[in-house]
Amino acid sequence: DVGPSLDRRQPVFARQIRRCDLFNEDAESRLRHQRYTAVRGVRVGRIGGVRVLVLGGSVFVGRAFVVEALRRGYDVTTFNRGITGVDVPGVEAVHGDREVTADLERLVHDRRWDAVVDVCGFTPRVVGESARLLTDHADSYLFVSTISAIRDWPAEPVDENSPLHECPPDAGPDDGDYGMLKAGCERAVAKEFDGRV
Repeated sequence: DVGPSLDRRQPVFARQIRRCDLFNEDAESRLRHQRYTAVRGVRVGRIGGVRVLVLGGSVFVGRAFVVEALRRGYDVTTFNRGITGVDVPGVEAVHGDREVTADLERLVHDRRWDAVVDVCGFTPRVVGESARLLTDHADSYLFVSTISAIRDWPAEPVDENSPLHECPPDAGPDDGDYGMLKAGCERAVAKEFDGRV
């Protein structure tokens, strides 16, 4: 037995893509519109391209987000430790540790993004601190989670209404397994980030 079929898991993946995909026409149009609109709804004209911050961005899914964003002409900033992989050419690479508040404060100083893509969050307390510090510096926060955050998977079919594992948004690294902690990370972003999640 190789476990549940892809067809049983597909609805969750489709939900996450529909809700969070920065690369579909509706989301791209929304981000462009935001660039034409200033605070209090005063039209000020185009300020610049779509600006995206990727937390991580040098390997695996993060690198794929970065490559696609650059291909679309977005202005991309990556924030990572500079240890795991090489930064993609063409990004503004900021090196630091998301577990160090001073590094996050240095990252956000005098910067603003249309969207944050968080591909490397595993501890709710740490993800919550990142979301809290980014809330006044970005309009949207896309947290890349996992199907393992859903309580009934893989034993039952799941969809976008399936309940997550119980895990508080301030949990530490020893307060649960991978799926539980990812569920806590989702709650941390929802709690700490004031923009679109």
